[in-house]
Amino acid sequence: MRSALLASLFAVLFAGAAQAALTEDQRDQLERLQRDCEASALVDCLERGLEQQQLSPAEAVLLFRQACEGGEARACSNLGYMHERGLAVAQDPQEAARLYGLGCEGGSANACSNLGFLYQHGVGTAADAVEAVRLYRQGCEAGSARGCSNLGVLTAGGIGTEADFAAAAQLYRQGCAAGDPNGCSALGFLHAAGQGVPQDAAEALRLYRFGCENGSGLGCTNLGVLHERGVMVAQNPQAAAELYRRACGLGHANGCTSIGNLEQHGIGMARDPAAAAAHYRLGCEGGNARGCTSLGFLHREGLGVAEDLGEAARLYGQGCRGGDARGCSNLGYLYRAGLGVEQDLAQAARLYGLGCERGDARGCSNLGVLHNSGLGMPKNPAEATRLFRQACAMGHRQACAWVSE
Repeated sequence: MRSALLASLFAVLFAGAAQAALTEDQRDQLERLQRDCEASALVDCLERGLEQQQLSPAEAVLLFRQACEGGEARACSNLGYMHERGLAVAQDPQEAARLYGLGCEGGSANACSNLGFLYQHGVGTAADAVEAVRLYRQGCEAGSARGCSNLGVLTAGGIGTEADFAAAAQLYRQGCAAGDPNGCSALGFLHAAGQGVPQDAAEALRLYRFGCENGSGLGCTNLGVLHERGVMVAQNPQAAAELYRRACGLGHANGCTSIGNLEQHGIGMARDPAAAAAHYRLGCEGGNARGCTSLGFLHREGLGVAEDLGEAARLYGQGCRGGDARGCSNLGYLYRAGLGVEQDLAQAARLYGLGCERGDARGCSNLGVLHNSGLGMPKNPAEATRLFRQACAMGHRQACAWVSE
């Protein structure tokens, strides 16, 4: 048993150097880890792993693995996190899901919430919003602040459960009180919108600030929006830029996209399309559809990146699939003109329609042009006029001019 354990520890800790002889220090380390992780001291093993997680991730992996194998649910959860993030081990979301499952079954509230996140986003397992709701609820009821906040997100959006802003507010409040700053920030958004709670701009501002100061990228981004637009605070694009940068550094994809927008357009700073492209890429890779669309535009125009119409089409498609209306409309234009893709008027009309339905005025206007001219469809001036009026109501000036003709 002992020789098998040492062999497994050596394989993890000294991967890539299997032919080298163990030094005396390495042998002492392995023997110490074995002593620390005897079955009678699993909690000590877990706590030592937590101490080493930042200082020596490889040692933390060894400690978490041994404690998890001994039945310590929290160690399984922490080891799952290491596999999910690729910290001192190969990134392996399937293994992360397995370990979170073990931890959740063993009573770890955080493991249930972490597994819920994987089910919500289809990482390491098939996407299943209903199962994500169940796991978040289990984690929340067992004391996971993140589980409460994430369940609030799904409840507010009606994802995997019935939409209920009042219930979402209560879940955000519960998450916030238990120490999750994202719960505070999300509750602030409901107060700003008056959804499920009384509209209260001062309370929204307070919660955004509290969330941001305590590490919530969502809070920093929302606070940045207020500074950029001059809502509830004095307009200050420089302060907005700093808040967006902080949010991006905290891993909030929308914050990355938002600082990219300021850099692209020179708002509160000199124009810097290359920096904008880098931030849009971070936003897109982090799941922000607007970031994908914005990066696609830079590739189409050759701003800060090489001009590449094929890449622009790919990114517009990614943005559209992620729910960004402008991505659908922009991709529709490429299909209409045959830029970066084979010309396909029917596909252009479909994409313009998606953009229009999601609130993009140009999508409505461009679809109206196709109906008015009979491109890719039977000519229909009445439908064209309806679409032009819709686009005009959204602020599209050319559509307004066409309506008045």
